[in-house]
Amino acid sequence: MAEFIASPCAASDAAAMADIYMRAFGPNPIEHAMFPPTSCPAATLREWLIRRFTTALTTQREMHLVKLTDAATGGMVAFARWTVPHTLTPEEKAARAQKQADDDADDSGGFPSGANVEACRAFFGALRAMEDKYVVDDDMYVMHLLATHPDYQRRGLARTLLAKFLACADAEGRRAYIEATPAGHALYASLGWRDVDEIVVDVTKWGGAEPYVNWVMVREPQKKDAV
Repeated sequence: MAEFIASPCAASDAAAMADIYMRAFGPNPIEHAMFPPTSCPAATLREWLIRRFTTALTTQREMHLVKLTDAATGGMVAFARWTVPHTLTPEEKAARAQKQADDDADDSGGFPSGANVEACRAFFGALRAMEDKYVVDDDMYVMHLLATHPDYQRRGLARTLLAKFLACADAEGRRAYIEATPAGHALYASLGWRDVDEIVVDVTKWGGAEPYVNWVMVREPQKKDAV
């Protein structure tokens, strides 16, 4: 049986994280809408992702990034990115607000060259709006991203990473927030998350077969049965 080792991500892992992200989410209709391969080549998207992951790893102190490594190969096979309850300093709030304002004012939106800016703003803007609506920064755990390499999917790795995340939330008696893709929705429901809202982006205008849906889910803390 394969052995997988959990450990914190480092800035040097950003490229491997980008590769897993692209393999895991590449077939997703919203990814095709936001980053059309004809105008946003894979190499361009990869470099943008590396910058985003590096920023999360080096400048966002509330972010926790954890990876699973295949002990046999030494390669990363899955990772998760979540935030713990926190309070930003006034300086941190100001810096992030300024970065968002700069991106909003930029025609590129801060997205990679060749991206569909309208689609990116529709999706990422909806994510921000839902987090503003439901997340209490100083009292909730938030799972922002969970990705498993396709060669290692359906082997319980996502559940392993989620267990670490939820153990922290449950130990502190705190709620947990997640935005579920169609692929992950059933798993999250089985772990106690419940739907509270939906994000719907009409990707048919960009060639998608039907509107794309993500579920906004919140999980109440769960107590283990006394032994």
